[in-house]
Amino acid sequence: MRFGKTLTALQVIKECDIRRTLILTHRPVVDKGWFEDYEKIFYDRPEFLYGSKNYGASLNGCEQVFANSATGSYIYFASIQDMRGSELVGGKFAKNEEIFNINWDLIIIDEAHEGTQTELGKAVLSKCRKENTRVLHLSGTPFNLMDDFKEDEIYTWDYVMEQRAKAEWDKIHQGDPNPYSVLPKLSIYTYNLGKLYPEYADADIAFNFREFFRVDKEGYFIHEANIKQFLDLLTKEDTDSNYPYSTEEYRQNFRHSLWMIPGVKEAKALSKLLQEHPVFSQFAIANVAGDGDEEEEEKEALKKVEKAIGPNPEDSYSITLSCGRLTTGVSVKPWTACFMLSGSFNTAASTYMQTIFRVQTPAVIGGKQKEECFVFDFAPDRTLKVIAETAKISSKAGKTTNNDREILGEFLNFCPIIGFEGSQMKVYNTEKMLGQLKKAYIERVVKNGFEDS
Repeated sequence: MRFGKTLTALQVIKECDIRRTLILTHRPVVDKGWFEDYEKIFYDRPEFLYGSKNYGASLNGCEQVFANSATGSYIYFASIQDMRGSELVGGKFAKNEEIFNINWDLIIIDEAHEGTQTELGKAVLSKCRKENTRVLHLSGTPFNLMDDFKEDEIYTWDYVMEQRAKAEWDKIHQGDPNPYSVLPKLSIYTYNLGKLYPEYADADIAFNFREFFRVDKEGYFIHEANIKQFLDLLTKEDTDSNYPYSTEEYRQNFRHSLWMIPGVKEAKALSKLLQEHPVFSQFAIANVAGDGDEEEEEKEALKKVEKAIGPNPEDSYSITLSCGRLTTGVSVKPWTACFMLSGSFNTAASTYMQTIFRVQTPAVIGGKQKEECFVFDFAPDRTLKVIAETAKISSKAGKTTNNDREILGEFLNFCPIIGFEGSQMKVYNTEKMLGQLKKAYIERVVKNGFEDS
């Protein structure tokens, strides 16, 4: 989740002089990021190559350097999707035999929470792994992996650790430049759309985004009037308003944002309404959700976003609409806000956290350091549940001596959650948050019966 996993892994390879490294990932679009980080770490090691289908050397070129020099080493990047189509693991195509046959010293599974837990994913890793191969799993949200490892096999560096280090640096290292100063602080703002539109409550008494944004067969919103009203609410000019585009100052702060939408058709319909809106028509709209059966590669989606932002992000405005693309393994530096307009009370914490941390990428825009970034969630109970789950998971990652409430309190210290209902503002502390969450669970049990999980 942009906490330096690739740079750290590459530094390990360099310091340990690991000669053959294979990077496997379910997200081929991160190839570029790995290559760029490789150039930062191995700039002084010309005998150390990087290879992939898109960047650096070919696999044959890498192997030649390895064979012809005692110090010749390389890192090769491969897509799990491509690998699992190989005949050697039950696929239909005669390909990738060379990758499977090489005696790898180290295999790095990037974004290890994705695509590696299936039978095909496990088959790819098993076939690549030899007797002495070491395996490093990298993940910003390892919620589905924690039980597979012992505590001494897990190393954690997370948002709270980074922000704590940033806050304490000057006290401990007086006079030295703070290496953490470039890392933006994240804040989460919640708005209860369920109070404004109670007719869209789902079976969990949560706001039903899919119903709110539902489209007909022709691709038009069924509740178009409500959606237009919602867009007007976001932009209504009012110095007392707490909505993200209600003042010129807010619009300057949120020039470039990521909006999560329930589906492809919904994103297409919203794109049209935004382009017709008196305020949002000033924004370039990058719809990367796709169009019907047309599947857009992530790298093409990234190009579309970069085109919308343009070469001078300090002078432009853009909104990216997504229903999943560009929410993991990709950095769009000008993004300063994420709008959560999809999902439900039961949204997976891993999906949620991967998505919101897209906007925390460090950046210098127009000569100014990005110091803050924001999440706007319109389903407050969902926000509280995910953050509580995240704090609890963190306690398993080498922090078992800490109590969940203390961990949650520290998270809220560095990532405040501010709830708005009308003009009323509520800053959550641990007790308020757990109290609201308990209330939400009780409401669900009362409505759904005691079999509710």
